[in-house]
Amino acid sequence: MSGRTFNLYFDKNRETLEEIYNKSGLRGVANFVGCCKTTAFNQFNRLGVKIKSSKFKKGCVSFMKGKHFSEKSIEKMSLSQKKRFQRENVWNKGKEMGEKFSKKCSIAQKKRFETEDSWNKGNHGFMAGEKHYNWQGGKSFEPYGPEFNNKLREQIRNRDSYRCQQCFRHQDELYTKTGRKYKLTVHHIDYNKKNNDKGNLISLCRGCHAQTNFGREDWTNYFNNKL
Repeated sequence: MSGRTFNLYFDKNRETLEEIYNKSGLRGVANFVGCCKTTAFNQFNRLGVKIKSSKFKKGCVSFMKGKHFSEKSIEKMSLSQKKRFQRENVWNKGKEMGEKFSKKCSIAQKKRFETEDSWNKGNHGFMAGEKHYNWQGGKSFEPYGPEFNNKLREQIRNRDSYRCQQCFRHQDELYTKTGRKYKLTVHHIDYNKKNNDKGNLISLCRGCHAQTNFGREDWTNYFNNKL
């Protein structure tokens, strides 16, 4: 049937189809008419027939309440999830890109940033270096003192109980956006990389450490009063 034919059929047999719907649902109507459930649903909507909600209603008890998966079923689900990430059937597994193909990819990526319609074309470096409002005279390029090594940083983390001294999250709770763990960073309170006295060092997570790039005088006073 065409869409117009379905309209006429549902208009003429509305009462009969509503009875079938109340007994067998949309599937029963679709089988009776010879159409899909979506067509039956759309026709009932057009006629203003109320469709029963299939959503989980408040007060209904889940069929899984009080039930638990067996160890075998848990192992099966675990294996199926692992197989999703093993990628054994990937078409290009073990294959290497040829030089020509890799050059094409490189050129295509470069063109993405060289388009004439780019909003920031010609503005490369317009806020770099001394042009940036937070320029501190190039302090970030200064080298650290030789005392500022892994041993000293670990001592500071241990002194601070492996917690960020601003948000107090433990080091075991710190993850990057990609899900990797990372260690607490050790921040120089006076922003002098050569002043590696323990009283000038404090443990911070990456988020809190990033905040210290702004309002440096305020942060210096804040941490000095805190230690």
